[in-house]
Amino acid sequence: MQVVILAGGKGSRISEETIKKPKPLVCVGGIPIIIHVMEIFARNGFDEFLISSGYMSEKIEKFFLNLNKNKNNKFMILNNKKKFNIKVINTGFKTNTAGRLLNLKNFLDKEFFFTYCDGLADINPLTIQKAFNKIRYKKKCLITIANPISKYGIVKIANKNSNIVRQVLEKPKIRNNWINIGFGVFQKTMLSYIKNSKESLEAVVLPRIVKNRKLFFYKHTGNFNSLDSLKDKIELDVMYRKKWNY
Repeated sequence: MQVVILAGGKGSRISEETIKKPKPLVCVGGIPIIIHVMEIFARNGFDEFLISSGYMSEKIEKFFLNLNKNKNNKFMILNNKKKFNIKVINTGFKTNTAGRLLNLKNFLDKEFFFTYCDGLADINPLTIQKAFNKIRYKKKCLITIANPISKYGIVKIANKNSNIVRQVLEKPKIRNNWINIGFGVFQKTMLSYIKNSKESLEAVVLPRIVKNRKLFFYKHTGNFNSLDSLKDKIELDVMYRKKWNY
């Protein structure tokens, strides 16, 4: 199955890095974040990637054109570029997330995996694909959700009338809530829900699909981290050095 990666945003929240390079090329452990994302799929047999670029598209295109063999055997894509079909398509600098999919219309297969260039999870794409196959005949879409990790420590009190602290939890998973972690399987027919290139997939289009009861979810109970800020990059660098399991 084709893997579509949205990689066109400016990455303004990590401007310390993106002033010189596009967010997909910001490195974690010395390797561009987009390679880490692609490896999640490559390790599970996916070999066709369609990258939707925008901001500094030429640098992303040049990176993949100049991709040479690398001695780091952990990364299949860096070691064997010829094994993979990688296309970088410039979908526009100001295009929103849903619009990027719309602008890829002529390149998309009937069904495709979808993700972003900056989210890492210890998922198995084959398991998500299997979950999608159970609902595909109903022309539906599937997204992966997970428990979010609080950015702050949480303090639990004994009761509402007490000022005694019962427990302090440092950045725990918030078990009663779920977030969309940006891994999903779509059918090309979902493009009919997108009206123009200025629309947000997350804020506008997915709610439209929800109204038509066409959006299903797959629960991921493992790890998820995103590269949204310089603080995230520092934390991911530490995780990489400790041999993460992404």
